Amino acid sequence: MAGQPKKQSDIAKIEAVGDDAVLELLEQGYTTRKLAEHFSVSLGSVSVWLRQRTEAVSRARARGAHALADQALDLADGATLDTERLAKLQIDTRKWLASKWNAMDYGDHRPSLTVNIAAAHLTDLRGLLVAAQQAQQALDVSDAMVIGDASMQGDQPALSVTKLKPT
Repeated sequence: MAGQPKKQSDIAKIEAVGDDAVLELLEQGYTTRKLAEHFSVSLGSVSVWLRQRTEAVSRARARGAHALADQALDLADGATLDTERLAKLQIDTRKWLASKWNAMDYGDHRPSLTVNIAAAHLTDLRGLLVAAQQAQQALDVSDAMVIGDASMQGDQPALSVTKLKPT
């Protein structure tokens, strides 16, 4: 950061307070903007300070997510008809922050399914299709139907064919 004396002095101001004190503010739910206002420094300086301590910041925000969840419950319990919309906004905001800061505990859990068919499996399926077509051609197509029972014999696909109608 040579050539950026303002940013260096801002970061020095934050560091003078100590990492633990700043991390405690993060645990209380302080945003980057709120930290900048609290220390009277630029938003960019706070961002640089936070990026230099990503692991500690992540842990502090994870702990802060629990505090936000508690605050959401307190807001919901104290809401009245006059402040219902305000409380909903505050709760939704805190839930969103908690889900971003600690996705494991508060994030949206969507089940996912990944199907990976390797080339070998495709080759096996193609082999079964070819075997079925060959078996069907060997029979008189007009009076026969292929009923396949696919299995593997060793490393080769196997298909059993049954002739349904007599020729």
